[in-house]
Amino acid sequence: MILHYSKRGRVSMICALFTMLGFGSVSSRAVAEDYTDGIVIINEGQFGAADSSINYLQPGLGSDFWQYDIFAKENPDRFLGVTACFGAYHGDKLYIVAKEASSPGSDDIGGILSVLDASSMKLLAQIDHVDGSGARADGRAFLGVDSHKGYISTSNGIWVVNLDNNTVTGQIEGSENPNGTDNLSTANPDCGLYHGQCGMMVLSGSTVFAAHQAFGLLVIDAVKDEVVKTVSMDIVEPGAGIGSIVKAKDGSVWLSVAASINGDGMNLNALVKVNPETFDTEVVRLPEGIYGPATSWGTWNPDTFCATAQSNSLVWVGAEVSWYANALVYRYDIESNSVTNIIDLADTPEGLTWKIYNASMRVDPADDVIYMGLFKDYASLDYMVRSYSIAGKELRDYPMKKKMWFPGQMLFPASELAGVEQVSAQSANAAIEVMCKNSMLTVNLPAGTPDMKISIFDASGRIVAQETFSEGVNTFAFGNAQGIYLLVSELGSVKFVAR
Repeated sequence: MILHYSKRGRVSMICALFTMLGFGSVSSRAVAEDYTDGIVIINEGQFGAADSSINYLQPGLGSDFWQYDIFAKENPDRFLGVTACFGAYHGDKLYIVAKEASSPGSDDIGGILSVLDASSMKLLAQIDHVDGSGARADGRAFLGVDSHKGYISTSNGIWVVNLDNNTVTGQIEGSENPNGTDNLSTANPDCGLYHGQCGMMVLSGSTVFAAHQAFGLLVIDAVKDEVVKTVSMDIVEPGAGIGSIVKAKDGSVWLSVAASINGDGMNLNALVKVNPETFDTEVVRLPEGIYGPATSWGTWNPDTFCATAQSNSLVWVGAEVSWYANALVYRYDIESNSVTNIIDLADTPEGLTWKIYNASMRVDPADDVIYMGLFKDYASLDYMVRSYSIAGKELRDYPMKKKMWFPGQMLFPASELAGVEQVSAQSANAAIEVMCKNSMLTVNLPAGTPDMKISIFDASGRIVAQETFSEGVNTFAFGNAQGIYLLVSELGSVKFVAR
């Protein structure tokens, strides 16, 4: 049997495979009982009027594909927090970040960081203040570093989270907001909240790359929790600022670029490529008439700059000014160094009736299908989700019940919980498929492969396992800690994540 990770339902298939091979049953609840086989959408809600919420979309169903407000359904009388728009799976949990735990004057207290069981959406823990001193540190994003540690980025630096007891242990020096912290209204030009914040983060090996509005790219040693290098966006042009960060299928790290560090929404038609091992950078200029990815420091959200998992591409929504980035979708092919406008919502029979809302566009890792949250205008109750192929062909609409949802990030749990980190072989003739889940490592070698010895190295270069494998599916108990590993064989080398 060959494992294919690009198809929905592969989690159930792998469970069946483990059982067939005699490794015991792996529990797999029906879709109606869990929330791991569709699309999870985090909604900002209305500040001061409605708390954040989560919707669940099952795009494979012919009808009744929506389940609304699933956090409220599974957690009566509990609250997510205010203006939640970011989420990330790590291990078997979903970590959701809200900007604040509660609205001013409200008795509804949620969390800046909420920890949920990924399958049931049951609330496990919440952190309502990141800075133990009580100083303001509004939530931005979360990144799982290993099985015991995560990072949360905020309006005032990046903080280390102990995942064993869900407590914040301290701030990473060099990531703080140079403007300090205050409780001024964001309408006040002296407010530091949106002028030195940290945003998106990605992990590569034992290094975290993080966006800092004022400083640029922070390169962090994730073992020591130390900033080891800072890269100013002056490499693009004087005064430029960083936007967001993604990691491509081939492992390269990419940055979007703002015209300044002021959060004014002006973008530059350029990308920056970062070598994740040497930290060397390359500025990639986009062709004239092509807009770079919209940036989101003004009222922070995870934006729409994302990487694909099947093709080696980057996808984003662009416009001259971020506030109007709601119609044009671009695809950059890394291999050919070419960019294409694949979607223009204005170029439809209905015109620009529907627009992309803020950060609500992502690409499904399973098949590179693009999903986007559409709305008519900020005063409208009309919302829906639409899907497109990676080539820009419109596929299907998923109408929603009328409400001001203000959708944030879309998540794809079937792919993110499968334990595969956008695997890419380093050898051109290698066709190795690797998965590690629930302490079981599955390695699929191409037909005709002779028996061969494989070695597995951890992030420090230490050999943690050696086995002899044959063609087809090979499975053995992998009792090592969660983290990033390198499988080395005669066919090539493959990075994988144990979760």
